[in-house]
Amino acid sequence: MPTGVYTTNIRRGRPTTNTFENLENVLKSKTYIDPVSDCWIWEGAKNKKGYGHTRIEYIYYTVSRLSAFLYLGLDLADRDTHALHKCPNKACWNPSHLYLGTNNDNWRDRKEGSEVTNLTREHKEED
Repeated sequence: MPTGVYTTNIRRGRPTTNTFENLENVLKSKTYIDPVSDCWIWEGAKNKKGYGHTRIEYIYYTVSRLSAFLYLGLDLADRDTHALHKCPNKACWNPSHLYLGTNNDNWRDRKEGSEVTNLTREHKEED
């Protein structure tokens, strides 16, 4: 487990073979890549809000947070930094559809008109 991982709300359960060493394989094994949107759609368990989640070494994480850890350098112990979506698909964990931000950033995005605006804005900036 990464050093300093925030460990409140740990749900203990049956043993799992999901570890940080095989994290990328765990995520890819339950993923469908949408050829139109390029979303990496998690086909495993989802929470009540529709976000994909899985257990790694007895701790549940959203797959978008794990993706941000793998590809964007998110420190899992940093509870003030979130993996925010640029696309409207809550089950998406494509790192190019995610960005690191704060709770205030998330509220600002919601106020500005949804995650779709963020992905559209980014594509316009790249052109």
